[in-house]
Amino acid sequence: ADQLNAHLFGQPVKVDLQGQQLGIGYQSDIQVAGDWSLDQVVSDYYAPLQSTAAGQGQFNADLSLVTLSAGGFEYQLDLDGDLSAAQLSLPEPFINSPITAFTAQASGNQQASVIKVSTDNQVFFDGVLPHKELKFSRAHLAIGGESVGNLGVGFSIAADVPIVDVNQWSTLINGLVAQSDTQQHSIIGVPERLFISAEQMLVGGQNLENATVQARLKDNDWSIDVVSKQAQAALFIDSDWYERGITVDAEFMRLKLSDYAGSEANQVTQLPPIRLRCEQCQIGRFDLGNVALDGTPSENGYTFEQVVFNNGNGLLRATGEWRSGPQDFTRFEGEVTSSDFGQLLKSAGFDSGIKDSEAEISFELSWADAPWKPEPEFLDGNIDWELTDGYITELSDKGSRIFTLFSLNSLVRKLSLDFRDVFAQGFFYDDIAGSIQIANGKADTQDTIVDGGAGEITINGYSDLVSNQLNYQVSFTPNVTGNLPILMYFMVNPPTALAALALDQMLTSAKVISNVNYSVTGTFDEPIVNELGRDSTEVSLPARVA
Repeated sequence: ADQLNAHLFGQPVKVDLQGQQLGIGYQSDIQVAGDWSLDQVVSDYYAPLQSTAAGQGQFNADLSLVTLSAGGFEYQLDLDGDLSAAQLSLPEPFINSPITAFTAQASGNQQASVIKVSTDNQVFFDGVLPHKELKFSRAHLAIGGESVGNLGVGFSIAADVPIVDVNQWSTLINGLVAQSDTQQHSIIGVPERLFISAEQMLVGGQNLENATVQARLKDNDWSIDVVSKQAQAALFIDSDWYERGITVDAEFMRLKLSDYAGSEANQVTQLPPIRLRCEQCQIGRFDLGNVALDGTPSENGYTFEQVVFNNGNGLLRATGEWRSGPQDFTRFEGEVTSSDFGQLLKSAGFDSGIKDSEAEISFELSWADAPWKPEPEFLDGNIDWELTDGYITELSDKGSRIFTLFSLNSLVRKLSLDFRDVFAQGFFYDDIAGSIQIANGKADTQDTIVDGGAGEITINGYSDLVSNQLNYQVSFTPNVTGNLPILMYFMVNPPTALAALALDQMLTSAKVISNVNYSVTGTFDEPIVNELGRDSTEVSLPARVA
């Protein structure tokens, strides 16, 4: 019979049928041709993947079926498909190199089928399907080359591709293994082995270059090894991952700062317990050094039980929480200690000009957003800080944020111009200490004191972190109780004093500058330092030695 009209899976087909009696049974040769609506077929028979296929798909199939006289059957199926009129929504690398054709072969008997599928020499599938269970006992999906990876029991996936987007492929694979509404169970199981090699691997906003990933499922637990230019790490994902969590042990991670999208309120409720250890970790310009992070879900969100960064120049220890709700809320408290605060700032990408100072900083900060989004207008908290003796050189307003808050570098530059001989070699200090109170993005200090060798600086005022505006009153009190050469720099009329000394006249007192007041206004990028006035006083001069 030729050109019979029929329907298969709800779609029209043309069928040619021939048959003949053989010694072992009856052989049927069937040719089937179809032009199907892919979105309808997938929607009806595999709904989890309905968003991946649309348009038309044409095929021609040849089926040879032998019904055995002794019982049972044997068959061989060869199929060629044309997908040039289809729209397939597949991840990279198939966005720029779409699949346009495929071939399939299937053979077997009443017990099982062996199935092979290939597409444009890009994707290869090979599997064994027992008919009783209707679930592949062995299946291997190879992308980028038929010989990629190793076959074995269960479902394995191998890829050797220029680029792979992990999030997109994860969505596709989840749909592939999901149970359709028309099925009692999935025809293919969860992958048990993954072998991935990619020039670029996109995951979590990161681009891992020259990446290889090997993952194995054992006792429902995942062990994953990742090697790339940006990271080398071993991950362990427990079968009960939400209760027992994920462990990450990394030799190094050099990641970029990423802007995360989506609903953080939903994300925080889905986070499992996390234990992260990284020997050398860098995020953006921030050298975090050795990192330890422990987190666990809590009743209202997520608790950071331990956050430790130690890069050799400084140590940060903190705890915190991330609460979900109509408005996310994040809070951290902890301390920072450093044996060389200038080097610590430099490792974070700030060249402050601070030299030889140790530091102790304690903080409690909170903001109404996710942990990685401390928007200034929502920032509240307190910071207490102290630096030991050191000096400031390479004066620049592009230094650390804490000094930008006060525009301290601009102030020191102004003092260097006003009292050039005193500060020619840099601004030396014995101690810098103070506190900052932050409310709704406004950072206020009323007790910051710089105890310098040439005098004391007191700073009172605030910085608006939202508008980047400065508003400070600063007072510089010279140290006029020291030896004569230092004192002369602050004399109200130093030329007269020098002349008197040259004539060997005896001076027992002199009028000196006792206080210089400044205002610091403007912006973080363009601070304005104005002198408001000077005070003077009479002091006794040190006795001269005859």
